[in-house]
Amino acid sequence: MIEISRRDWIIATAALPWIGMSKPLSGASMQDRQLATGGSASQYKVEMAASGNLELDPDSKQVRTVPFRVEGDFEFVQRHRQVENCLWIGRAFERATAQMQVGRGATVSRLNDLSEIIVHRVEPLTSTKIRQDFFRQSLPLESSEIDLIFIPGISPTLSGWLEPGFQGQVGDSWEPPAWKVAAALAIDAIIDGQIECRLEKRSEESVNVSVQGQVQGLASGVATEITLSGVCLSNPSTEELESLVWSVREKRALGPATPGFEARTKIEVTRTVPASWSTDHEAQLAIVMESQNDSDPTLVFESKRHGFRLQHGKGWRVVSDQAKAAILRYVSSGELIAQAQLTRLADLPAGVSFSAKRYRSDVAKAIEGASGQIVDVAESTTSKGYQSLRVIVSSEVSGIPIQWIYYHLADKQGRRVGWVITMEQDRVDRFGAEDQILVDQFEIIDANPPKSDAQTAQKNGSVEKK
Repeated sequence: MIEISRRDWIIATAALPWIGMSKPLSGASMQDRQLATGGSASQYKVEMAASGNLELDPDSKQVRTVPFRVEGDFEFVQRHRQVENCLWIGRAFERATAQMQVGRGATVSRLNDLSEIIVHRVEPLTSTKIRQDFFRQSLPLESSEIDLIFIPGISPTLSGWLEPGFQGQVGDSWEPPAWKVAAALAIDAIIDGQIECRLEKRSEESVNVSVQGQVQGLASGVATEITLSGVCLSNPSTEELESLVWSVREKRALGPATPGFEARTKIEVTRTVPASWSTDHEAQLAIVMESQNDSDPTLVFESKRHGFRLQHGKGWRVVSDQAKAAILRYVSSGELIAQAQLTRLADLPAGVSFSAKRYRSDVAKAIEGASGQIVDVAESTTSKGYQSLRVIVSSEVSGIPIQWIYYHLADKQGRRVGWVITMEQDRVDRFGAEDQILVDQFEIIDANPPKSDAQTAQKNGSVEKK
């Protein structure tokens, strides 16, 4: 079974200026004012079910379409704070589980650690575009964890959808701000279309607002079309969301490192018992807000199959972790820049090491017949103490200039991993030193491949033949 980004399984669900956020108290909702001054948090339960078809292209050779189904179950306490134009959302998860079936394969995805809160930073960049990042106080998050919990219908920006209903008359309708629509739908930008909110009922106990419409936007740099219909119920005294039921149809284009899909989703969000937001949760939120204020998140990918742990930036996406190799792609502004293939190699005997000269010779043999030319060879030691051998090859494939970067990483115990990074020559400047950043934080761990890999032996050499 091809492994796919959890977010693209789970997310297959679902005119005020943004600059007003820079004044967090004067124009903020009641809930914003409460939380900014230390008010209470809210606890929510989320149930969702999505089904449809995925478009997969894991090896850039042939697009496949397979059916999929997801059932998600989440419960968490949520608290948010606003600082200038950034919205910081802390979520303490009690449960986060998704059962997924893709084709004939099935799996269950869960958060690795429920002891620490996850902090979601939302920053409007324009009236229609936002930036969203996720952090944890201690260890970096895995991209699969973010994919699991990045779901629509739970953003505090929904208060901006519903606020006109607290003063309006039954039958009134309005359009929520576009960037708040993007945040609540868990996408990055709204390009066209609109969501209309309509006040259906209002009493001292509740305000009932229907939502419907269609928008075209961007998610992970690719185009998406979302049709939404549903209802939101809120408390007029606290202006807190009490519940919502949404029906979502989405058609998302196939991206350079993410599947495309067409899906229908039903999502139900319910505010439950009084929330328990501890002083430890508040301390974690404050630490993340202080330490990550101007930084990009660092993510981690751990392959137990191949025995390595890799810290990386959000531009890298894990495409697959198969018996033959783990594959990551580097994407910038929606364009594929490079692909990295990592393979665990057979351990070297004690006391034996590779020299730069030997590795150059191995690479030269691997590229025989491929019109490749070695242009650089380097040896160094990473921050983890590993020997790093790096060979750059310039070549041409089907008339397109290509650059390959070969790596051989080995620790003092003889454990080693081979890399091949591929990119078109005109992408080299945009790629920059991304490979060296990855390699420096790379860590070799004990491999624990599944039994299904038993017939796939570790490589005895150092490179694959081109």
